[in-house]
Amino acid sequence: MGGSGGGTPDFGRPSGGGGPQPGNGGDLCSSLTEDTLIASPAPAVISTITVGETLRLSLSPGDNPPVLAQKPSGVLVGTVMPTFLVDLVDCMRAGNAYEVKVLEISGGAIRVRVQPETP
Repeated sequence: MGGSGGGTPDFGRPSGGGGPQPGNGGDLCSSLTEDTLIASPAPAVISTITVGETLRLSLSPGDNPPVLAQKPSGVLVGTVMPTFLVDLVDCMRAGNAYEVKVLEISGGAIRVRVQPETP
């Protein structure tokens, strides 16, 4: 059984390790982008979401699930779990801000694009 000997699990981390390097020229944190679904969207909030809307991402006070998608007013929409979740959490803890852009709403499914926050 391989591994790094404990610490944060490696799911979602590209091979090569090393984690994000904020401030580096090829900055991993500034290139994290992926289309995914919001997990466990709040049913009462789905009808208030519109395609094209931008939601902010924040870290949960606990570890599970770690990344929350919220309306600008702070209302919780659901969680996001992109394939690069570990790197996303590391980058957010390093001070990088991210958002999700709503791409499609189909019933209870909300497809979004995770991306660095735009000014």
